[in-house]
Amino acid sequence: MDAAHFAVGVQKSHLDEPIVTPLGRVQVRVGLHTGEPLADADGSGRLVGQEVDYGARLTALAEGDQILLSNATSALLEQAMLDKAHSHAHGHRDLKGIGRVPIFELLFEGKTPQPLRESAASPHNLPPRPPRVTGRDELLLELRERLHAGGVTVLMGEGGMGKTTLVLAAAHDTHQAGDAPGGVCWINCETKPDLAECLRQAAEVFFGERAETEPLAALIPRVSAHLLGRRPILILDNFETVAADVELRRWLSTVRPPARVVVTTREVPAGLAGRVVPVHELARDDAVRLFQTRVAEAGVADALDECLVHQLCAAVGDHPLSVDLLAACAARTPVQRLYDQLQKGLTVLDARNDPNRPDRHQSARAGVTGSVAELSPAAAQLLWTVSVLPTGFGPDVLAAVTRADEFDDAAEELVAVSLWRFRGQLYTLHPLIRQYAYEQLRAKGGAAAAELQAARGMAACLAAQEANVRPGPRFSERSRLYLTWCADQLPNIVAAAEFAERHDDWVLIPQLAQGMEFFWNTRGHWPVAATLGEKSLEAARRLVDPTLEAFGHDYLGFVYRHVGRDEEAVRSFQRALAVYDAHPTAAAQRPLTHARLGKELTVLARYDEANQYIRRAVEGYRAAGDRNGEATALVYLGQNTKFQKDWSAAIALFHESIALARELGNLPLEREIRYQLGDTLIQLGRYDEAGPHLEASAEQARTLGNEDAEGKAVSGLGTIALRRGQFGLAREYLQRAISIHRRTGFRNREGRALRRMAELELAAGDRPAALELARQSVAVLREVEAPEARAKSEAFLRELLAGQP
Repeated sequence: MDAAHFAVGVQKSHLDEPIVTPLGRVQVRVGLHTGEPLADADGSGRLVGQEVDYGARLTALAEGDQILLSNATSALLEQAMLDKAHSHAHGHRDLKGIGRVPIFELLFEGKTPQPLRESAASPHNLPPRPPRVTGRDELLLELRERLHAGGVTVLMGEGGMGKTTLVLAAAHDTHQAGDAPGGVCWINCETKPDLAECLRQAAEVFFGERAETEPLAALIPRVSAHLLGRRPILILDNFETVAADVELRRWLSTVRPPARVVVTTREVPAGLAGRVVPVHELARDDAVRLFQTRVAEAGVADALDECLVHQLCAAVGDHPLSVDLLAACAARTPVQRLYDQLQKGLTVLDARNDPNRPDRHQSARAGVTGSVAELSPAAAQLLWTVSVLPTGFGPDVLAAVTRADEFDDAAEELVAVSLWRFRGQLYTLHPLIRQYAYEQLRAKGGAAAAELQAARGMAACLAAQEANVRPGPRFSERSRLYLTWCADQLPNIVAAAEFAERHDDWVLIPQLAQGMEFFWNTRGHWPVAATLGEKSLEAARRLVDPTLEAFGHDYLGFVYRHVGRDEEAVRSFQRALAVYDAHPTAAAQRPLTHARLGKELTVLARYDEANQYIRRAVEGYRAAGDRNGEATALVYLGQNTKFQKDWSAAIALFHESIALARELGNLPLEREIRYQLGDTLIQLGRYDEAGPHLEASAEQARTLGNEDAEGKAVSGLGTIALRRGQFGLAREYLQRAISIHRRTGFRNREGRALRRMAELELAAGDRPAALELARQSVAVLREVEAPEARAKSEAFLRELLAGQP
């Protein structure tokens, strides 16, 4: 007591009668500890030992005008009830030679607490740092930047995405770097703490005591002041479990920089201000690396089939927790077996016997079940219904599939709880959530009805979109909308055809096939087109419908022609014509089949037959008043004439059909005619005339989003530059064409462009480059079985090898 009175007296005297020096006012630091020191053995009367060191360490920790107390001294003063004085807890500090101990400050006559001279070895209650953080470098950097800037940062994502791992890694890094002098408090919201409990847990970390007796009205400003002044970090993990706590949300809404709070959650409740950082699945290579690392740590030394590992990661949508669970299973189950089990359901993604995992990390289902359980009935039903669709969908598909216009509240709820995402105007589901929902739908016995409903909804949406590609005003804009929609919805359209086949709704399949024709012709995807065509023909046979049967044969011929199966294409067209002959009422599409067959016969150099069929098509279209069909048939006639080297007649036909296409506003047809005319003029050496047509064709192809057609036109421009000796420009055009053909998968055109590039390098004097490009051309054309083009490349390669060109 005497020492405390003396210390207070010293500080008061220096405050009342300051001693001023050129360096400023003299300030006194005092440290008080109660113990039993030892007398120095030299007989000098000095006191030594740990108790003296304790007092010295306290004094060194104090700032000027401060009186610091050890725990023992503080307890004695509290018992003595020193008049007008009380102690304030500063939390724990590491004192050299003493250990980690609580520190108190003696306050008197209204004095307020001061920060200590040395910051704490930042107190924290963080769980251990994650042993690895794979594939999250950019997110970690963003989170560290957000922590440095201050404010509320919200990590939002589906369960199992690694939000907790991410925030723990960032918090440990920040703590170890000394950038959290006020401490780091981690609160697990799964225990459902209210505002008071959250603040008392924070007080225990930041101040060394839970402040159980301190009124909440006093504790709130004290914690808030600490957050603002001492730059601690407060982490609220799994916040979705307390998101309904209005008082907690209201307090968080008052947090402003430089205070730092991080929230991890599956949903962002209304009123929670802060920067939202989405946490989604890993990149594929990172998911594979995580799997391989975890398997190696589990003691599996054998090399794994990387292709199969990629398939495993793809099957779980590169979901970090699921990849981790699969890797744990791979230590005792062959990878192929894991993949087979995964195709049957999510049961394999389970580690319930692992005591080191929290409950929510013991299975993939656990991460979804909690969120689903909280859904409203309308949102749950919407989740089940659309889980049959394999890819994203817009409001039009949602309305058609659910047969309801009022789905906005349910959709918003699903997005809010991270079961759905909203990206680029499309709703999407993570593959694991979709699989979980699909399993639940099957268990409820509702899968068949939902699949059939989805198939019919997709067919209706496609029919509405297909109306956009009818010639007329604003065709370019309308066709882009159609093409973008089909590209986005292609997996759903394929699934719709499978559902229709599975549930015997055969009428839907030809509708889907017909609605996609313009897309196939513009964007490719011919293997998918062939599958849909074969299903369509089977549907016609099941329905015993000659009109649909003829359509199916014609459709397959159209597809086979584009994939180089020329003889099969001819047979398919001829079968369609046979159906028309047997069933005249089904012959409305006869001119189209005549035109397509004529074009295919032109490719096969059967020019006279081709001419007959195409002229029949022209006559049929004219009789029906179909001027778009007539224009298309005239193009085919021009191509056939060109192949017969009747150049003047071909050019005249192309000009006639261009005028008709422009009159009709048929941009895709005009693009193709300009390409054909430009190609014809190149063969005649009329490069000045050819160039503008090819440039216009390329520009129109870009407008339509038809990369394949753009590649053809650009390749033609490269040929013009090559023939003129403009090697730099030719190289630029041809490299661009090769890149487009590779991207669109038209390998035969890639092979031909590679040959032209080889010709260019030879003309430019680089024989080694020419040899390499010629070899690449031959290899590509062999792969795609393009015998005519391959023969030209092989002949060029032989000449190069013999040194003869």
